[in-house]
Amino acid sequence: MGRKGRSIILLCLVLALIYFQQGAVGYAEHREDPTQTEEGGSAEEGEGTEEPEEEPVKKFQLKVTPPDGGNGYYRHKPEVTLTHVSRRGITRYRTAAGDKILAEGSLEKEGEKAILGDWEEGSNQLTVWMEEDKEPIEGCAETVEIRVDTRPPKISMSLPNGFDAWYLGDVKLSVQSRDKTSGVETVRCLVDGEKIGASEKEETAFTIQKASAAGQGAVVEVTVRDRAGNESRLTERVYIDRTDPKIRISGASDYLISSRPVTLVSQVQEENVLHTAREETIWENEDGEKKTLEAVSWKDSASGKQAERKLTEDGIYQISLAARDQAGREAKEQLQVIIDQKDPVIRLVDQLRGKYMKKFVWATPAKEWIQDFTTYSYELRLDGRLYSMGEEVTEEGWHVLEVCVEDAAGNTARANAGFMVDHTAPQIQILDVEDGGTYEEQAVFRIKTGKAEDEIKEVRINGEQQKLTPGRESYQYTLDDYGNYEIRVKAEDYAGNSAEEKILIRVVEEKNLLQKVAEPVARRLGLTKEKEEPEETPAQEEKGSIAPWMIGGSGLAAVAGGSGWLLWRRKK
Repeated sequence: MGRKGRSIILLCLVLALIYFQQGAVGYAEHREDPTQTEEGGSAEEGEGTEEPEEEPVKKFQLKVTPPDGGNGYYRHKPEVTLTHVSRRGITRYRTAAGDKILAEGSLEKEGEKAILGDWEEGSNQLTVWMEEDKEPIEGCAETVEIRVDTRPPKISMSLPNGFDAWYLGDVKLSVQSRDKTSGVETVRCLVDGEKIGASEKEETAFTIQKASAAGQGAVVEVTVRDRAGNESRLTERVYIDRTDPKIRISGASDYLISSRPVTLVSQVQEENVLHTAREETIWENEDGEKKTLEAVSWKDSASGKQAERKLTEDGIYQISLAARDQAGREAKEQLQVIIDQKDPVIRLVDQLRGKYMKKFVWATPAKEWIQDFTTYSYELRLDGRLYSMGEEVTEEGWHVLEVCVEDAAGNTARANAGFMVDHTAPQIQILDVEDGGTYEEQAVFRIKTGKAEDEIKEVRINGEQQKLTPGRESYQYTLDDYGNYEIRVKAEDYAGNSAEEKILIRVVEEKNLLQKVAEPVARRLGLTKEKEEPEETPAQEEKGSIAPWMIGGSGLAAVAGGSGWLLWRRKK
């Protein structure tokens, strides 16, 4: 076939293609024209046939799941489905996080889909638009922000001395939290499940007050929540001990004074952890010497720890008990116990027994006549009645002093003594002679006292002291030399009372019968010389020289008269 033939065939093909294209457009317009009938005619009479319009561009479909976190955040990365639904145009998309492009792509086929899920933490931008002939299609563009926060906040907390330490009281818990994506929304603190506070600050503090029990710290739980709803939780134990250890010494009260051995029990009780328990006893004996006793052995008990100590020796015991818990709290107790198993000693009272005194007074300080290791009380009774110290007793007679002493331990002692009060001077008796008496040839006399308690201390005859034999109750003397005698006697009783007696006597030559008869007459007539008359004057001497004659005559007359009177009386 030649060149002309080929040109004719090509022209026929072009004409056929144009015809076919025009037929397709007309058919499409016929389908999209609602006014056109099924037979292809116009719905309105008289209208002519219009050319079919071009199919419009359909906007893409974008399906984004709603946020599963707070404040529009996704706690889990979402899946975004993009669908191209139009026959015309191209759907393009781009994902970015700030200046960083995460993904780009385009959809051209009708029904073509793209699943987008590669998102960064934080804010992401999804941009979708449509183009046709490289030109954006108006109304077919959309931008969506995808905020993602899948990470929980960071949290830390601290105490001044760490979480292993024990604290004496309230302790400040410091909390630090961070969340770079959505930011911290709340910080909450629970102690043993009970909320004690909350804050919106990243750095905050809470005061822990809950005391520990049985050595177990309070459970502190801090929860930090970010704005997306992610939470971080941190748990620690805080050890707080608000109570001192409880200690007790049983078996004796403080300042007890006992007359028998004492058993002491030291007890220590701690509600948490006991660190140390210590008991120390210092013993002081009656001589003042001190000694620290051997340490006791501690044993576990239902309430904690306990130790036992027995006090058996007399003396003063100073007991110290101390306990310290793990938090450093201390408790101390001191106790004094005195063991006194001996009765008091009463002195000086026996020195009164059988004693004679002019008066009685007991004023000696008690410490000088009572000896005891402890304090004591005493009672004095005189003749059964209470006696007051320093009271003076002068009533004569026999008295009995009774003393009763009881020491602080209950030991008792008693003592008594009888004594005599005598303030009457002794009675001296000079027997068988009379004061001023005259005795012929010799004078025999005795000296004695009125009571056995009286004792003759001194006898002097004319100034010459006589020898006395101690213990003798009476003395007898014979004076056979003519002359005047002065007898002096001193006596003293057991009480110290004294007396003195003096008499004067004369020993003369024995008289004859005439002198004995005449003497009473001469005495009556005043012719005899008295013992204490002064020396005779010459006239008196002359008178005395004639006295014997007168005495003799008077005596004869008296004898004759008396004899006659007796004869008369007998006869009658």
